[in-house]
Amino acid sequence: MTPGEQGRAFLTMALLGAGLAAVYDLLCGLRRMLRAGRVMTAALDLAFGALCAAGIIAAGLMLQEQITRGYLHAGTLCGAALYAGTAGAAVRWAGRLLIRAERSGNRKKDAPK
Repeated sequence: MTPGEQGRAFLTMALLGAGLAAVYDLLCGLRRMLRAGRVMTAALDLAFGALCAAGIIAAGLMLQEQITRGYLHAGTLCGAALYAGTAGAAVRWAGRLLIRAERSGNRKKDAPK
């Protein structure tokens, strides 16, 4: 693999990492909204793990890699970290606001009249 191809592979995996981090944030928000117990949390974690495995396998096939290389995993981690430090912070903040609004709306409905 040439250095240019390695760079493309790294950036592809960084995009995958950012996408997986976004999915994880969405699943965390879903857990909070549903007030998921242990079984629901385990099911969502299992689904996320399967999605991660499928994403890495698909990216490896797309990049035509026969073996796993360190820069592929590094790209995935860098993408996830970049997402978490930028857009992820805004997504988590907005999610917390929505959940608080939903819960306060439920309290107002349940309040005695």
